[in-house]
Amino acid sequence: VNTIVFDKTGTLTRGKPEGPVGYWAGCTASFIEQDIARNAARILHEGGVDFAYLGQDEACCGIPMAMAGLTDQFLAAARHNLEQLAERGIKDLIMSCPGCWVAFSHYYPEAARQLGMPYEIRIRHITEVTAELVAEGRLKWRKPVDRTLTWHDSCHIGRHGGIYEPPRQALSSIPGLRLVECAHNREDGLCCGSVLTRISDPAVSDTIVVERLAEAVQAGADAIAATCPCCEFQMRVGAKATGVDLPVVDFATIVAEALGYDTAAEDPTAHVNYMWGVFHQAIQAMGVDGVVDMMGKMLPEIIDAMPPAMASMMRGVGRMPGAVRDPSFGAMERMMPVMMPMLFPAMMPKLMARATELMKEAIPDMPEAMARNLPDMMPQVMARIMPGMLAEVAVRLAPEMTKHMGKGGGRRRDGDEDDQVAT
Repeated sequence: VNTIVFDKTGTLTRGKPEGPVGYWAGCTASFIEQDIARNAARILHEGGVDFAYLGQDEACCGIPMAMAGLTDQFLAAARHNLEQLAERGIKDLIMSCPGCWVAFSHYYPEAARQLGMPYEIRIRHITEVTAELVAEGRLKWRKPVDRTLTWHDSCHIGRHGGIYEPPRQALSSIPGLRLVECAHNREDGLCCGSVLTRISDPAVSDTIVVERLAEAVQAGADAIAATCPCCEFQMRVGAKATGVDLPVVDFATIVAEALGYDTAAEDPTAHVNYMWGVFHQAIQAMGVDGVVDMMGKMLPEIIDAMPPAMASMMRGVGRMPGAVRDPSFGAMERMMPVMMPMLFPAMMPKLMARATELMKEAIPDMPEAMARNLPDMMPQVMARIMPGMLAEVAVRLAPEMTKHMGKGGGRRRDGDEDDQVAT
């Protein structure tokens, strides 16, 4: 979506245009809530703003890495993006995503200093540009919008950016549109609940978002308008999870509707909820409970992946009489939390094919692109998450492993009859 641009006839075209003014879509508007970028492009086109863009050369702004303390990764993203902007001669950058806006306006100047790169870019948000175009008479309303909306002041663009009035000014100028205020607004506006909170604790996120949505309903709004892709994602998912029937609509989509575009078919709500379902399944699969369940299904592969001497010993213990075997298994279970973190790095490559299969089973509706990239992604994800959870996983997995061995699960995968255990 961030490769979309209009020519002078209003036709969608593609390419790598250059120029002093640029548009930056951001990750979520490019891949999930695509109406945001599409309608921002329409606004600029209608206002006579010729703009360049990075297309597929637009990388993540890096703000997630910066907030996680991954400075090297953030600086690498900043270097790439600054080089791409310079290559196109962009000096005035218009943005849709408030998170990207914060990155470029607050953190990129210092990043550029650390990288020894110039930073002479003016950063503006699409709501500011739209309000300017309205004030200058460059946007012509062609269709009344018969809606009562309330404006959601996103934390990044609001408290972090101080941009409160431009979106209200632009929306208030649209014929037929009624703008009402929540009890908490502007500097006192309530948080959406945060996508990060939804990832880590969905119940807490639901508690927060239902309060935000309830204020909108109490204000008499029939929809809540916003400009932050993450807030929109969170409120859409939260509305479905809590049973609140309140549509969430993007600022640019409302403006584009008033400009005469048919935006009804572009509502991303269904896709947002689908993608959250995929994401939530992935989070569960990669949590401690999910990893224990996954590894419990991989016990034959895990034993095969162990050093030959250890695997042979475990198979041998599995053949012993119960009076000897059971105490030995007890000792193994106590040793496993110590041994597993030491052994797993060398074992992991042998387990990835089966782990990838099980991940696909855990996410039956996995998008095709995710399935295609999963074989490359899984080793990287497992290498990141496993060191921090292996001890706990091993404690919970050890009894299942010895139980498996005691039931004849020590049989070699290659079918070597010498190592078969009677069941």
